[in-house]
Amino acid sequence: MNVLLEELTQETKNFQNIFWYICKNDQDFYSAPQLDETVLEQVRHQTGAYHTIITHGHSYLVLKGSLKSMKWDYFQLLPYDAITRSRHYVIRVYVIAIIAGVALTIFLIHLSIRRITHHISILCQKMASFHGDSSQIIQTPYDYSKRTDEIGQLNHYFDSMASEIESLINNDYKLKLDLKNMQLKALESQINPHFLYNTLDSIHWRAMAGGNEEISIMVESLGTLLRASLSQKHSLVPLKEELELVHRYLLIQKIRYEERLLCAFLINGQPVSLPDLENEIPLEGNLGKILIPPFTIQPLVENSIKYGLEQFPEECSIIIELSADQDHLLIQVKNNGSIFEEDLLEHLEHSESRAHGLGIGLLNINQRIRLLFGPEHGLSLYNENGFAIASIRIPITYHEEAPIC
Repeated sequence: MNVLLEELTQETKNFQNIFWYICKNDQDFYSAPQLDETVLEQVRHQTGAYHTIITHGHSYLVLKGSLKSMKWDYFQLLPYDAITRSRHYVIRVYVIAIIAGVALTIFLIHLSIRRITHHISILCQKMASFHGDSSQIIQTPYDYSKRTDEIGQLNHYFDSMASEIESLINNDYKLKLDLKNMQLKALESQINPHFLYNTLDSIHWRAMAGGNEEISIMVESLGTLLRASLSQKHSLVPLKEELELVHRYLLIQKIRYEERLLCAFLINGQPVSLPDLENEIPLEGNLGKILIPPFTIQPLVENSIKYGLEQFPEECSIIIELSADQDHLLIQVKNNGSIFEEDLLEHLEHSESRAHGLGIGLLNINQRIRLLFGPEHGLSLYNENGFAIASIRIPITYHEEAPIC
C-alpha cells in the first residue's frame, strides 16, 4: 500500500498534508486518520473528476481516480489553502509588477517631458530676456550647436540669430558714435569758406589788373576746386560738373608743366580738340547729366600727373576717355611714364602695401563706388600698351532719377 501511495503522490509531492481515501463499491479500503466520517461522506458523493470541500476550517481540492483492474476508487485530498495562498501570492506579485511598471512608465514619461519642456523653457527665457531694449543673451551650460533634434535646432538658431542681431546693434551703435565724432570734428575744423573765396577772388582781380593772366587763371581755377571740395553735400553729381573740376585742375597743371604735359580727351571713341585747354569739355546729349560720385576723375588725373611727370623729366601724355552704352558709363584715365603695381588695390585693402597720399584716394574712390552702386562696380588698375590705366565702370543714372544709395 505504501508503494502504491508513493506512486500516486509523485505528481503532488510538492504539497504537504495530502490525505488519501480508497474504497471499493462504497466499502472503505483505506482512509487517512485525519478524515472523519463526515468528510468521507462528502467525498463519496463526488460525481466529477474533482471538486472542493471544506472541513475543520480548511479547504481541500478532491481529485478522483480509479483503478479499473481492481475496481478501486481513490480520492486524493489536496490542501486548497496552499493553492489559494499561491494564487493570492501570484496575484500580489502581478499587481505589484503592474503598479511598478505603471509608476516607472509615468516616471520615464515625466522625465522625457521634463527634458523637452526644460529646453523649451530655456528658449522662452532667452526670448523673454532678448525682447525690447535689453537685448541680453542668457548664457546656458548647454551646447545646442551639435544637437540635431528640433528643440536643439530651435535653440541653436535662436542663439545664432541673437548673436547676429547683437553684433548688428553693436556695429550700428559704433557707426552712430563714429558719425557723431566725424560731425563734431567737421564742426571743429570748419572754417568760413567765404573768406577764402573772397581772398582768392581778390588775388584773381589783382592779377588781372596787373596783366598776369596765368596767375589769374590759376587762382580762379583753384577757387573753383576749393569751392567744390568745401561745399559738396551730395553723394552723386552730374558728369559735367566733375569734368569742370578736371578741366580747372588741368589748367593749373598745364601752366606749371607747360609743354611737358600733353592732354587728350576721347568721348565715345572720338577725339575732342581742346587747344591749350582753353574751352570746356564738350558733352553731347545726356552724357553730361549722368550722375557719378564727386571727386572721382580728378584724383585719378592727379595720380597720373604725380607719377608720370613729377618723377620723370620727360613728356607725359594723359588721356581721359569716356564711353557710354545703354546701361553703363566707362571712365578711363591713362598715362605713360609710370605703371601700376600688380593687384595694387587688393594690396592696399589688405594692408599689404602702405596706403599714403594718392593711394588713400584710390581706395576712397573704389569704396565709394561700391557703396553707392554695389560690389560688381568699382575702380580697376592695370597696365596696357605702355600706359597705366585707371578704369571706372558705373551704371548710368540720370539727373531726373533718385540717387542710388
